[in-house]
Amino acid sequence: MTYVYKRRFLDTQYGVRKEGKTFTIGDSQVLVDTSGDITIKDRLFRGTKVLWELLTRMNVNTEAVTKDDLKSYKKILSMANAHLARYRPDGNINIKGGKNFGKSLRPSLQN
Repeated sequence: MTYVYKRRFLDTQYGVRKEGKTFTIGDSQVLVDTSGDITIKDRLFRGTKVLWELLTRMNVNTEAVTKDDLKSYKKILSMANAHLARYRPDGNINIKGGKNFGKSLRPSLQN
Protein backbone atom coordinates (compact mmCIF):
# COMPACT_ATOMS: atom_id res chain seq x y z
CA MET A 1 0.00 0.00 0.00
CA THR A 2 2.59 2.51 -1.05
CA TYR A 3 -0.11 5.09 -1.78
CA VAL A 4 -0.50 5.66 1.99
CA TYR A 5 2.96 7.18 2.06
CA LYS A 6 2.51 9.40 -0.97
CA ARG A 7 0.24 12.36 -0.36
CA ARG A 8 -0.60 12.79 -4.04
CA PHE A 9 -2.62 9.54 -3.89
CA LEU A 10 -4.62 10.52 -0.79
CA ASP A 11 -8.12 11.96 -0.77
CA THR A 12 -7.56 14.97 1.46
CA GLN A 13 -11.01 16.38 0.72
CA TYR A 14 -13.37 13.62 1.87
CA GLY A 15 -10.97 11.02 3.21
CA VAL A 16 -9.40 10.07 6.50
CA ARG A 17 -6.83 12.57 7.71
CA LYS A 18 -4.47 12.77 10.67
CA GLU A 19 -4.93 15.52 13.24
CA GLY A 20 -2.25 15.33 15.89
CA LYS A 21 -2.17 11.72 17.05
CA THR A 22 -5.71 10.86 15.96
CA PHE A 23 -7.31 10.03 12.65
CA THR A 24 -10.47 11.83 11.63
CA ILE A 25 -12.94 12.01 8.79
CA GLY A 26 -15.21 14.99 8.54
CA ASP A 27 -16.04 16.06 12.09
CA SER A 28 -15.45 12.61 13.63
CA GLN A 29 -12.65 10.57 15.11
CA VAL A 30 -11.81 7.30 13.34
CA LEU A 31 -10.94 4.31 15.49
CA VAL A 32 -9.41 1.23 13.89
CA ASP A 33 -9.21 -2.16 15.57
CA THR A 34 -6.58 -4.83 15.04
CA SER A 35 -8.55 -6.44 12.21
CA GLY A 36 -8.84 -3.15 10.31
CA ASP A 37 -12.50 -2.56 11.15
CA ILE A 38 -13.53 1.07 11.59
CA THR A 39 -15.57 2.71 14.34
CA ILE A 40 -17.02 6.16 13.84
CA LYS A 41 -19.45 7.69 16.36
CA ASP A 42 -19.85 4.28 18.06
CA ARG A 43 -20.83 2.60 14.78
CA LEU A 44 -18.69 -0.29 13.55
CA PHE A 45 -17.94 -0.75 9.84
CA ARG A 46 -16.20 -3.79 8.37
CA GLY A 47 -12.89 -2.49 7.02
CA THR A 48 -12.73 -4.11 3.59
CA LYS A 49 -9.92 -3.30 1.22
CA VAL A 50 -12.28 -1.35 -1.05
CA LEU A 51 -13.83 0.62 1.83
CA TRP A 52 -10.36 1.58 3.00
CA GLU A 53 -9.49 2.70 -0.51
CA LEU A 54 -12.69 4.76 -0.69
CA LEU A 55 -11.79 6.36 2.64
CA THR A 56 -8.19 7.14 1.76
CA ARG A 57 -7.44 7.16 -1.96
CA MET A 58 -8.13 9.86 -4.48
CA ASN A 59 -8.66 7.37 -7.30
CA VAL A 60 -10.46 4.07 -6.78
CA ASN A 61 -11.22 1.34 -9.28
CA THR A 62 -14.99 1.81 -9.38
CA GLU A 63 -15.45 -1.67 -10.89
CA ALA A 64 -14.22 -3.18 -7.58
CA VAL A 65 -16.68 -1.20 -5.44
CA THR A 66 -19.50 -3.37 -4.08
CA LYS A 67 -22.94 -2.16 -3.01
CA ASP A 68 -22.02 -2.89 0.62
CA ASP A 69 -18.78 -0.89 0.39
CA LEU A 70 -20.62 2.00 -1.24
CA LYS A 71 -23.36 1.85 1.40
CA SER A 72 -20.77 1.95 4.20
CA TYR A 73 -18.85 4.79 2.52
CA LYS A 74 -22.06 6.80 2.08
CA LYS A 75 -23.04 6.21 5.72
CA ILE A 76 -19.60 7.27 6.96
CA LEU A 77 -19.61 10.45 4.86
CA SER A 78 -23.10 11.27 6.06
CA MET A 79 -22.45 10.53 9.75
CA ALA A 80 -19.23 12.56 9.78
CA ASN A 81 -20.46 15.36 7.48
CA ALA A 82 -17.30 14.62 5.49
CA HIS A 83 -18.84 15.71 2.19
CA LEU A 84 -20.12 19.05 3.53
CA ALA A 85 -18.36 22.41 3.67
CA ARG A 86 -16.51 22.84 6.99
CA TYR A 87 -17.90 19.42 7.99
CA ARG A 88 -21.05 21.14 9.26
CA PRO A 89 -24.50 19.50 9.00
CA ASP A 90 -25.88 22.73 7.53
CA GLY A 91 -23.02 23.07 5.02
CA ASN A 92 -23.33 22.78 1.26
CA ILE A 93 -21.93 19.74 -0.50
CA ASN A 94 -18.26 20.45 -1.03
CA ILE A 95 -17.61 19.84 -4.71
CA LYS A 96 -13.92 20.76 -4.76
CA GLY A 97 -11.53 17.86 -5.23
CA GLY A 98 -12.46 14.45 -3.89
CA LYS A 99 -12.68 12.31 -7.01
CA ASN A 100 -14.54 9.54 -5.16
CA PHE A 101 -17.42 11.90 -4.62
CA GLY A 102 -16.93 13.21 -8.13
CA LYS A 103 -18.37 12.00 -11.42
CA SER A 104 -17.84 8.28 -10.90
CA LEU A 105 -19.50 7.70 -7.51
CA ARG A 106 -21.66 10.78 -6.91
CA PRO A 107 -24.82 9.38 -8.59
CA SER A 108 -24.63 6.22 -6.47
CA LEU A 109 -23.96 8.14 -3.26
CA GLN A 110 -26.86 10.51 -3.74
CA ASN A 111 -29.44 7.71 -4.01
